[in-house]
Amino acid sequence: MTLPTRTRWMLLAGVLVLVSAIVWASRSPQRNAAPRAASGAMAGMEGMAGMTASADGSVALTSDQIRTFGVTFGSAEVRTLDNVVRTAGSVMVDETRVVQVAARVGGFVEQLYVNVTGQPVRRGQPLLDLYSPELLAAQQELLLAARLEQSMGQSAVPGIPANTTDLVAAAKRRFALWDISARQVDEVLRTGRTRRTMTIFAPASGVVTERKVVQGQSVVPGEMLYTITDLSRVWVEAALRGSDVATVRVGSTADIEITGLAGRSFTGRVEYVYPTVEAAAATCSRAVPRCCCARRRSPVRGARAGGSRWRPWSLTACSPDRRT
Repeated sequence: MTLPTRTRWMLLAGVLVLVSAIVWASRSPQRNAAPRAASGAMAGMEGMAGMTASADGSVALTSDQIRTFGVTFGSAEVRTLDNVVRTAGSVMVDETRVVQVAARVGGFVEQLYVNVTGQPVRRGQPLLDLYSPELLAAQQELLLAARLEQSMGQSAVPGIPANTTDLVAAAKRRFALWDISARQVDEVLRTGRTRRTMTIFAPASGVVTERKVVQGQSVVPGEMLYTITDLSRVWVEAALRGSDVATVRVGSTADIEITGLAGRSFTGRVEYVYPTVEAAAATCSRAVPRCCCARRRSPVRGARAGGSRWRPWSLTACSPDRRT
């Protein structure tokens, strides 16, 4: 091979090497484009700057990043999981603390001592004075029985006891059946004179929630005069969704909040759950917890309506679920 021919082949080889180097250099940035794009996206995310990751996959965050992401920490422990159900309830009277005062004998109301609905009364407080011809006749029979018993107690033969009958006790039982106090009966026996009227007293303490008598009215046996309700203990009835009925059961605790008493809460316990469900509303209006709350004066009057529904109380029922 002559010298010019060798020179030409060397030049051709140099050109090929140069072209290969240019092609390799142009393809190398494309191979590294995806990793650089991913790292650039991570670096461009807001709040992620400065986050470091170790080889095992753990991430170290700064205090600013913890506040930004809202990260919270807690220790692992064994405790009871509570299922909290929030709903609105209505204050109801305790049906076991409602007392009705009815007339047990016919007559006329001559004096009315409790004449306002909502008036608080105490057990034994006078409610009204009743004039009754039947009561007046019974008093005369009581005095006659007392005199007859006294005369029969004296024996005509010395040393022989006289035959006695319990006429006075029988007459007193009649007044007891008419709900006339023993103090009034004893007063008639002590003075020996009949009383024109007899006083009817309150059988229980509470608030008069219903009054159906006025002064001068005639009453008949069995007629309802007053309804007295003890409001020292009330119920809160809450409507539950069908999905929440299974989580609330008898014995579950309940935290009660009233809109008119901001910042105060009462603690109660579910006493009863109705077994029926309202199909139209898809709520368990009959399956409602009735909770006892702390004593408040006239809680029904102090409750307020919120929105289009009567929502004086906010009820949260907590039912222990399981341990984990």
